[in-house]
Amino acid sequence: MAGKAVGLSSGPVLGFSRLKDNEAAVCARFGEIFTLREFITPDAFAVKELYQRLKGSTEEETILACWNWVVENIRYPKSDRRVMYYGGKEYVAEDWWGLPAETISTGSEDCDGRAFLLVSLLRNFLPEDKVFAVLGNLAKDGASGHAWVTVSRGNWHILETTLSSLPDNPWKLDGVENIYRPALYFNDKEVFASVKEKLCLPLGPCKVDFLKDYWCGCREEEE
Repeated sequence: MAGKAVGLSSGPVLGFSRLKDNEAAVCARFGEIFTLREFITPDAFAVKELYQRLKGSTEEETILACWNWVVENIRYPKSDRRVMYYGGKEYVAEDWWGLPAETISTGSEDCDGRAFLLVSLLRNFLPEDKVFAVLGNLAKDGASGHAWVTVSRGNWHILETTLSSLPDNPWKLDGVENIYRPALYFNDKEVFASVKEKLCLPLGPCKVDFLKDYWCGCREEEE
């Protein structure tokens, strides 16, 4: 059972339940057991090196530089399916969750790997109560599982990582907030769960065409 309902003094996790690692474990990739916190890796060498190249002179510059790098440099894969052969056997992962260093190396990931990478970059300078990866649902024309990032700059803002380019005004959303329905907030330190919203799996954001009505549109699939 999740811990009692707790939250920060303000912000998106207010009223959510804080989970322990054994309550926030997922069977991902080729059957390995990960805690959600393990997908956020600010101290990974590749992540720290990239952050050093991207950081700006202000908080806003750095957030936008990291967000833009993920949007511009990570392709959307044609398939999230991975196959591994070991010991004469075939192992299949139908919904692959990439670790941030892997995403940097391959340059290809869908919504979850992109969100994990962006949060990992931002956690190099933002405190743990100011940035989270979010797993939830896009609530329009039926629910679809999705992953995104939320960050605090006085108010809380959604950072959508499956765009083709950043919005002209990245801090202003028109009619989008109610479409994003969070189920889990987490980073490398904390995991918070909604008692109401249930995550729709597998995650599949760019198949949801209506996002293009609100943002710049999803990045084209890799050739």
